[in-house]
Amino acid sequence: MPSESSGPRRPPLLWEQHCCLPLERRADAGELARYSRPGGSFVSVNVGYAPHSADDVTGLVVDWQERIAADDRLRLAASIDAVAAILGGNFRRVAALVWQ
Repeated sequence: MPSESSGPRRPPLLWEQHCCLPLERRADAGELARYSRPGGSFVSVNVGYAPHSADDVTGLVVDWQERIAADDRLRLAASIDAVAAILGGNFRRVAALVWQ
């Protein structure tokens, strides 16, 4: 049986999930924590579609940002660089392996 030190060490796996909360301003953004995985997770969230006006979507985004910021289990990321910073730089290494 090989020892832990033999061979290259695999970077942690980054879990990517796309989901949709109820499209209501008071939706529980804490529900996003269910997608948490060891090594990190990235969740993209729908904020509206054709029946929703720009004002509806903007209101959802503002309310959800406040709820996410208030939840210690969640972090907002405005860019791939922000995701990498949140994960301590592991994202770029994992992404490079996945997309090669």
